[in-house]
Amino acid sequence: SFNVEQLNGQSCTVDVVRRWMAEAHYVPMGYKVILVDEVDAASTAACNELRTYLDKLPRKTVFIATTNVPVARLQPQLQSRFKTHFFDLMPASHLAVWLQKKYNVSLDIALKAAKQRQQDGEWQGAVRAA
Repeated sequence: SFNVEQLNGQSCTVDVVRRWMAEAHYVPMGYKVILVDEVDAASTAACNELRTYLDKLPRKTVFIATTNVPVARLQPQLQSRFKTHFFDLMPASHLAVWLQKKYNVSLDIALKAAKQRQQDGEWQGAVRAA
């Protein structure tokens, strides 16, 4: 089983990281997964605290951070504590098929929405447009 905590980078504060550290001695029944979306938006103080937490990451804890900026722009201390994975964009044709099935729209409309959002670099907008 998984205990998942998800938050955006701006919500990743010193107090949140300190709470994680305080809870670290409680070993979860399954795994604890912490997902910080856009970790680059966290304050410098939170990133400094986060480094300490990551150095002593409790067992059965998975920490995942995403960023929309080049990894080189993250604090060097954070760069050394993460394994980096790059993901290619989903082809517009694949997204269009999914949009068609999910929202029962014509393939032409779904493909138009997918291609437009691909150009804009905003995939979530394709879902709203469909």
